[in-house]
Amino acid sequence: MKTLALAIVLAACAHGGHTVMKIDATTAAKAVGHEVEITGLAQDAKLSAVVVDGDLIVYLLDRPSWGAQAGTRVIVRGMLEHTHDLDVRVSPSGAISQGVSGAGLYAIHGATVEPAR
Repeated sequence: MKTLALAIVLAACAHGGHTVMKIDATTAAKAVGHEVEITGLAQDAKLSAVVVDGDLIVYLLDRPSWGAQAGTRVIVRGMLEHTHDLDVRVSPSGAISQGVSGAGLYAIHGATVEPAR
């Protein structure tokens, strides 16, 4: 029991005292508003750089692209948000704006990134 408690404390200390949740597509909704860690493929999307882990896509909205890191596996950490700010909009005249259609998107601002091992 002492070993488990020590492991939890060390894991929290390794991330500045914050508990970091490792997430995937099945756990992302419950992690909104929390510090998260996603390991996935660095890809470029129209809106920004994204990290893709199976069915989970997380937008890094302050990173326009991955550059040379595109196509590599990365570990991304930061505060997970769920937003509808970038949803497609339809004006009263019927004009459709560019954006993301669907149920919103997951995003992280100010993410830290490192290569996955």
